[in-house]
Amino acid sequence: SDITDSDTLAFNEDASSPVHVDAEGILYYNDIPMGTVSGGEGETLNIELYEMASLQDVQAVIEALTYQNTSDTPPEGARELVVQIATNNGDVEERFELNVQQSNDPIVLDHLNVVNFQENAISHSPQLLAPIISVSDADSEGLFGAGNIEISIMNATEEDTLSIMSQFSEMIVTGQNIFIDGVNVASIDQASNGNSGNALKLDFIQVATLGHVEMILQSLALQSTTELSSDSTRNVTYKVVGEDNEEVIYSQQVNVEDQEL
Repeated sequence: SDITDSDTLAFNEDASSPVHVDAEGILYYNDIPMGTVSGGEGETLNIELYEMASLQDVQAVIEALTYQNTSDTPPEGARELVVQIATNNGDVEERFELNVQQSNDPIVLDHLNVVNFQENAISHSPQLLAPIISVSDADSEGLFGAGNIEISIMNATEEDTLSIMSQFSEMIVTGQNIFIDGVNVASIDQASNGNSGNALKLDFIQVATLGHVEMILQSLALQSTTELSSDSTRNVTYKVVGEDNEEVIYSQQVNVEDQEL
């Protein structure tokens, strides 16, 4: 009842299921045609069974019914599934309650690729860590909101510095504040400011969008003046805390090739 465009009624058609529907809408049970199927996507699912169908066939078809809601924000609470069976001997109706609970999809950082730097380069100037990173959230309509992201280096030394090195004309870093298109969208935490091996924590403001977050992370840079005696590998972690306080952690490998300075 109260079906929405995102509701889909269909059948379990994995390898173990004896019920399946072909492209023409023919319903099969144990590979024997049993009827026809129409609708089900945002509308009533109609099943017309052939006269040969037995009670066992009807039961198997009902047991194979599946429900799916494809919305990122489906309405919560109880939904009622009504099964109406019309026969020559009269109609039968059964009602089943479906409970839908929303679940929060994590914010996704993609393209956190392994990066390789030469010691001479990373010691002389900041090097971008994730210039093609992308940020997405299936539950959001483009808004990140007042969350935060903390970037840290495992086994960091005092010679390691994380910073935001703007790559975009519309982005300006002034002191602790980050402006995009003239709007203050984030600030750098005073204690976790990325200096001397410390983590870099970015506190975002309510108006921050996923696009803003993406631009800022694409401008994330690392400089390390540590003198190496051999090649080294660093692991950088990104702790993302959304506006709803849901936390997810991503990691990235950074390789530095030893060179004569």
